[in-house]
Amino acid sequence: MCRLQFPPAAKTEQRLGRNANGYMQGLAIAASSPDALLAQGKPHVTQGEPYAWASRYALLYGELMARYVTTINSSKSPEEAFAYMADLRNFADWDKGVIKVEQINGSGAGMGTIFDVTVKGFGGSTSTLRYTTTEYDAPRNVLVKGVNTLFTSVDRVTITPTATGCDVIYDATLTANWIIAPMNLLLGRVFNKIGDTATRGLRKVLA
Repeated sequence: MCRLQFPPAAKTEQRLGRNANGYMQGLAIAASSPDALLAQGKPHVTQGEPYAWASRYALLYGELMARYVTTINSSKSPEEAFAYMADLRNFADWDKGVIKVEQINGSGAGMGTIFDVTVKGFGGSTSTLRYTTTEYDAPRNVLVKGVNTLFTSVDRVTITPTATGCDVIYDATLTANWIIAPMNLLLGRVFNKIGDTATRGLRKVLA
């Protein structure tokens, strides 16, 4: 769930936003003149650098982001699976990229709970995202949002009962924030290996 990631799985859907071409269009428009976006009927953002214009265009109109949707078949009951997935303190059990999880508000899972999740970065560095539970409908649906200076992660877990337990559907998006928004073009590529590792972990703990 972290390390600039969130897991794909057996059936993985990777989408670079709904309109990846919007980013390249933003580059072309932004490079033409400072008033180019305004002429196109887009909000006028007073930033001189072309990359800054393009970044804002991509985020506002291209909806550029990395997204993964995966389904894990589990023998656990919906109640058990939900309780496990909704408690972010369990992240380190299945994601090797997670170094530690500290609960800032609340006790265990629940609406409004807050967690600081520290993950491995590049070159031995670490990064911490603060996650807040913004939706909590036991035992079917939970949504958490993690934010730091560089990235925003939104993760939804949906539990569907089955004859042998349940299906755990994990739907996650990761977006690079303003200053490094051009990195959104590369996030999908990074997610493949990281996501495979996290998914293997999920399959073990949810078996």
